[in-house]
Amino acid sequence: MRLLAVADASGGLSRAEVARLAGMERKVLRDAVLRYHAEGPQGLRTRPKSGGLRG
Repeated sequence: MRLLAVADASGGLSRAEVARLAGMERKVLRDAVLRYHAEGPQGLRTRPKSGGLRG
């Protein structure tokens, strides 16, 4: 889903419109686009959440 959203964002749609169509926040889309440009498709993999409590 993230890859499709990045492709739509690169295809000329506004990030706000792409985020709405993909059902995600604009910031999440922005972060995905930045990771894609930095790391390619591997950058779009789900990552562990940071800041959580660990037992």
